[in-house]
Amino acid sequence: ARVAGDVWLDDTEVGGDAWFYEVRIKGTLRFCVREVGRGAMFKGMTCGDAYFSGVRVCGVASFDGAVIDGEAAFDGAVFEDGADFERIRITGRACFDGTHFHRGRACSNGADIGGDMPFAEAHFAAEATFDGAAVSAKVSIWVEWYAR
Repeated sequence: ARVAGDVWLDDTEVGGDAWFYEVRIKGTLRFCVREVGRGAMFKGMTCGDAYFSGVRVCGVASFDGAVIDGEAAFDGAVFEDGADFERIRITGRACFDGTHFHRGRACSNGADIGGDMPFAEAHFAAEATFDGAAVSAKVSIWVEWYAR
């Protein structure tokens, strides 16, 4: 699918899966839904700025190979069954402040981030990997590691 403008999904719930597989969005993606009942697929998606602030994904979230031409905000998001950010390319800042990664791993192998990548008060309950990731500016980490 191709979208010429912005996509805004705020303050709503998705009972099943949310699929944006290889969607091309010329403008901003604002996916600040309250909850996705199952998984969320943004694999291969392209867009301008992207906002996932406060979203709760009950299944696995995949951003594998996504391209965000601007900043990405995942602040306050909750990923219940893991999040895959492998090979994601974000030209600006990628904010993970207050993000919670519960079951499943948080994987950012091969990610390319063009700006800062803050993790203030982020929570990791399982494995987090950043093998081969490149961040052009500052990575700030103040996290809590805990086991369930």
